[in-house]
Amino acid sequence: MGYFARLVVTMLTFIGITVFLPQLPSKHQDRKLALKEAEAKLDARLVEQDRYFANPENKAKWEKERQDNLVNERFCW
Repeated sequence: MGYFARLVVTMLTFIGITVFLPQLPSKHQDRKLALKEAEAKLDARLVEQDRYFANPENKAKWEKERQDNLVNERFCW
């Protein structure tokens, strides 16, 4: 599991602690079902991301765009 995926799982775990508090309003009738649906969407996005970056041309293009936009210098301290 990549860094971003681990970060998301950590955040979801933290949020999961508070998400089920009945004192907090929710737009979903069934919070557990809503969480499962959100996790399924995240899993699908991660699979798509892995598929995209499995292509060396896509990865090279992505890395070049990051370099051209100084992403590491601006956001990775």
